[in-house]
Amino acid sequence: MKTKPDFLLLDGAAAEPLYRQIYTRFRSAIADGLLLPDARIPSARALALELGLARGTVEAAYSLLVAEGYVETRGQAGTVVTPALARHAATAASTATAPAPRA
Repeated sequence: MKTKPDFLLLDGAAAEPLYRQIYTRFRSAIADGLLLPDARIPSARALALELGLARGTVEAAYSLLVAEGYVETRGQAGTVVTPALARHAATAASTATAPAPRA
């Protein structure tokens, strides 16, 4: 990720902490299909350098994404969008029920 995508534009003046902004932006990008399952995301070190932030700030965001199952770490292979998200989305779409008719 040499140039940061639009979804990673952060607001340093916002009340929301930067790590939460990163977390929210990645989560939304995944939910909106901008980041697909198995897509590799930058290392915390690389993203921190690109954004001009402390690595711990990015690591805090990544920890939340891992804890909630949006991304998974693969050691030396890096961090990727969780492949199971595609299966989960397909299952959710196929099992969705129509709303009950109004009386």
